[in-house]
Amino acid sequence: MDIEGLGEKLVDQLVELDLVKNPADLYLLDLRTLSELERMGEKSAQNLVESIDKSRHADVARFFYALGIPGVGEEVAKILASQFGSLEGLLHADWATLATEKETVRKENIRRKKRGEPPLGVPLEGIGPELMESVAKFTRESHNLEVIARLGKAIHLEKVSVAKAADRKTFVLTGTLAGMTREEAQATIEAKGHKVAGSVSKNTDYVIAGVDAGTKLEKARGLGVAVLDERQFMDLLKQL
Repeated sequence: MDIEGLGEKLVDQLVELDLVKNPADLYLLDLRTLSELERMGEKSAQNLVESIDKSRHADVARFFYALGIPGVGEEVAKILASQFGSLEGLLHADWATLATEKETVRKENIRRKKRGEPPLGVPLEGIGPELMESVAKFTRESHNLEVIARLGKAIHLEKVSVAKAADRKTFVLTGTLAGMTREEAQATIEAKGHKVAGSVSKNTDYVIAGVDAGTKLEKARGLGVAVLDERQFMDLLKQL
């Protein structure tokens, strides 16, 4: 959850003193309790309290990553956030139906490729059966659900717009944008349920070209991929 000042030694101390039994207990810590810890001055305690409070507002992808689900790194967490949009969506996922839908779309895409047609969006693209089972198992365990429920009360999650797999677009960013950083642009795209890739391919829907765009722009033009400047990109965001 990017809580600054919460290092491994401090976590060990909190656990040893029985102040934290699971992650949700972090949000019950107060200034007085922290300032009484070994090697923790009042200023450091105050900074940590503020950092914990700051983490009470998080996007869904960051929260999914922070849960520590086996096999779920930052990129997989983004895919899950794009698919489900919210914590409730993940917890109530119909994994069997998703697996069937995923296989159906893959088979259809094989036929489409032979016909020279563009592929359909694949649900949970990049997440295989074993990882899907890992997530499903994690969200079925009573202990995990108890911790998640407590965290859900302590943290305000920014929901992600869920685009249907067929409507999900793939963007590639290149060059420097005047109105936002590359990271901000990526976060904005992902918050609307779409994907940002690192390289251009025939499956790329849009390349956003800023100042000093490089070889990605050239490749996009060679593949006939739509190229948008910053103004066009901002206009498109309003429509997504």
